[in-house]
Amino acid sequence: PGEQQPLQGAASCSPCPPGTFSNSSGAATCAKCDDVWGLPGFTTTQGSATSSRACACPAGFYLPCPEGGCTAGERPPLSGCQPCPRGFRCPGGFTAVGAPNSTLAGGARRLSALPPNSFEELHAQPLLLAGYFAEARDPYCAVRCGALRNEMACPGERPAGVCGGAHRQNALACSACASGYHEEDADAGECRVCESVGALPLMLGILVGVLALTLMVYMVTGDRLLQRDAVLGLGAGVSVGLFAAQVMSVFQQMPIAWLEPLRSILALAPVLRFNVRLLRVECTSIGREPAHIYLLRLLVFPVMALVLLIIVSVKNRRHRLVWIRIDYHQTLGTVALSLFIATISPVVQPFAFFDHPCEGSASLIDYPDIFVGSQAHMPLILFGVVGCLCVPIPIVATCALATWRFPGALVRGDAVFLRSYRFLFSRFSHQHYAFGLELLLRSLVITLTPVLIRDN
Repeated sequence: PGEQQPLQGAASCSPCPPGTFSNSSGAATCAKCDDVWGLPGFTTTQGSATSSRACACPAGFYLPCPEGGCTAGERPPLSGCQPCPRGFRCPGGFTAVGAPNSTLAGGARRLSALPPNSFEELHAQPLLLAGYFAEARDPYCAVRCGALRNEMACPGERPAGVCGGAHRQNALACSACASGYHEEDADAGECRVCESVGALPLMLGILVGVLALTLMVYMVTGDRLLQRDAVLGLGAGVSVGLFAAQVMSVFQQMPIAWLEPLRSILALAPVLRFNVRLLRVECTSIGREPAHIYLLRLLVFPVMALVLLIIVSVKNRRHRLVWIRIDYHQTLGTVALSLFIATISPVVQPFAFFDHPCEGSASLIDYPDIFVGSQAHMPLILFGVVGCLCVPIPIVATCALATWRFPGALVRGDAVFLRSYRFLFSRFSHQHYAFGLELLLRSLVITLTPVLIRDN
């Protein structure tokens, strides 16, 4: 067996070539694997095969099998060998599955009652590559674990529906941490245990934010003639640094494998995109659903505006209402322009997505477990549209109207108008007063980059 000799009277036989077998002695020719079941694509892993049980799909192909797998030698599905799907590695041949209830690469469990320490050969199933995930209900449809293919959450070579580390099993794209864990680093895919501090990080974050806004009010509304050049220079430097950091935070959303030291610098970028997960909201009852987390991010700027109003009102409690209005315009405008990219980044999140190898599917960049067009995606779109109408559109419209009114206000000497919109015009000469609006529109275009330029 395993040999052939078409010439009668020959003293020796030649081994069957790969893709053929012979189960009898003295065979003139070896039988082809394709002829056994009438299905193309089958071969043997090596020559001298002695049985049709050695016929399997070659490397780069796989045999779609039902729950439980396909045993060597049994009639295969009529589909025959199929090309390896994207996101998988197909070794071809067979895999030995031991007893009891060994887990198959396709995600199913072999329920056959095998004796202890025994095994059976099954047609090898596709193995997930690192950075990819497949649901147990659809084990041949791979999705990317995030735009950058998170390899810690999805280490590969695992059954469908199985995630790495402390990620929740069966979570789509392994993007959610298990209960009692929080996301430490979105890019690295690291989940850490929620400590007993509870909502303390969230409270500290709110306190730091209030203190920063209070400092901003006194710096912006102070008399610039009395402020030292060093303070003004520091403010200008911080403004430039904030803009650069926000631009980098936009680039972080794009599927680019950054190298050091940019990777370490970009690790701070989520702070400038109002990523409330940094405050460990997943360890609280309000941060376990993507819609809740997204709504919290949208509410950051409106809450900041309300806190600024309270601070300015307390600061000017002995002044007339017009001074409260002027100082509030100055401070809110400065914050809106300084953090404009961070402010509108959450608004565009429901419209920024990346494609999966599984044809016709895509996920949101910031929420890989939400498929575009799915039921979970609809609330985010609704929140995003409302947020767009409430934040970026009013900011741009207000600045555009102020730019249109500036020449007339300058001629009239309208001190209230000029002081209220000092944040928009004070950096430029009066001949180039429109530069503030142009820079604002530039920031808008930068923020829309992940939406306009897809990774495919």
